[in-house]
Amino acid sequence: MKLKPHPALIPSNVKYVVGCDESGAGETFGSMFLGCVAIEAEKLQNIKQIFDNPNIKELEEFEIQDKYEQIRKDCELFHTKCKATEIDRVGKNTLLDQKYEELITCATSGKEDACIIIDDYGVKRGLKSFLDRLQSDGNTIIVENRADEKYAACQAASVIARKERLEEVQSNNEKYKIRDESGKIIYPDSGNAGNPQTREYLEAFMRIHPKKELPSFVRKKWSNVEKLLQEKSNQKISEFFEG
Repeated sequence: MKLKPHPALIPSNVKYVVGCDESGAGETFGSMFLGCVAIEAEKLQNIKQIFDNPNIKELEEFEIQDKYEQIRKDCELFHTKCKATEIDRVGKNTLLDQKYEELITCATSGKEDACIIIDDYGVKRGLKSFLDRLQSDGNTIIVENRADEKYAACQAASVIARKERLEEVQSNNEKYKIRDESGKIIYPDSGNAGNPQTREYLEAFMRIHPKKELPSFVRKKWSNVEKLLQEKSNQKISEFFEG
């Protein structure tokens, strides 16, 4: 299967369109969620009308919930998640391959002449072979970078994944919030590596709970976390020798 470098047209003869996208793939905290939708081709226009802004990442929480309710009227919805511990153990892209195969299998069950669209995050051989088999059965496969900006089906899938992710972030904020020495409450939030709050939370947790492991929702093999853990280890060694 040759991956298409440019936006491809969805063939007019397909009966179903299956879109895939994920949320939280690059964050430091929490699970990675994968979303998938199956839409009858004749209802695809209904989904296109939902998205006036192609950049799903700019949607507010209430907009995600609103669009989710609209999407579910015309789509079959599928989603799954990969916990932080699973991502550390198996690896992000390997999990994406495995979980997308499972979701697409469910989404295409009992359907013929489907067009499956997936973002090219670095698809590996296993998923490519699976997509090849689907293509040989008469389905259309589109694998493109930034598919969630180009195809309504992938935008819908992104909303599904983001809704699940947002709900987990809210739960983690309540469950894992900490109070630092000054009494300030620090929330983990999404764990974006570029957000100063992520480092602030990790450093505060290490100070307040010096003998505890980081919470299970932290991706401990992420480079920014490993760097902090190494700094903490070096500090302990320095304090030992100075003492």
